[in-house]
Amino acid sequence: MSVHSTSKGICARPTVWPSSLVSNVSKTRAHVPLGSRIKISGFTGPYTFPDNILEKADHIVHITAGSGSVPNWAMLKHAVRFLPALKHTFIYSNKTWDDVIFRDALNAFCAEHTDKVNLVHCLTRQDIPADAPPGTRRGRVSADLLRELISDLDRCMVYACGPALSQHDRQAAREKGVEPTPRFMETVSAAVKEIGVPKDRFKTEAYG
Repeated sequence: MSVHSTSKGICARPTVWPSSLVSNVSKTRAHVPLGSRIKISGFTGPYTFPDNILEKADHIVHITAGSGSVPNWAMLKHAVRFLPALKHTFIYSNKTWDDVIFRDALNAFCAEHTDKVNLVHCLTRQDIPADAPPGTRRGRVSADLLRELISDLDRCMVYACGPALSQHDRQAAREKGVEPTPRFMETVSAAVKEIGVPKDRFKTEAYG
């Protein structure tokens, strides 16, 4: 089942897979009469907006890298439509301009909603291209950049998603007797801590 937003609301579209690719549990649960109504609960888990988000914050800071932009892109679109009082800073780090996922759609969306969204691309291995939007930077996400973009630590919520050290990375470093080289999430977490963002205002998702 894929779920996406349309101009008229949320649309759910079933995906049909060959029976050889579906588990027995899924096959059993798939016998739903045609025309049945399905209740969709929406976003769940810790990496979501709390129910009292409007009481807790007025500024959402998204810090993403690579495919870590996927959940935050969905959260951004949802919030702009359903939580219009929130302001957003969307920081997106990639090696090159061609690595930017959703690049055209993200740029167009943020350009349409400049009153609500500040988009900051960070390119680590390429100079800023001519067609990049205003605010694009050359370099990595740092504490100095976050200080520049976050004016009130007590009224922001920070959501960071991107690559982090894996257990394999840590084990390989231990075998060599060295400290593992930090990846995106370790660097961002250190920067967020350095500028003083309270722990309860910092949410993370990681892959590695």
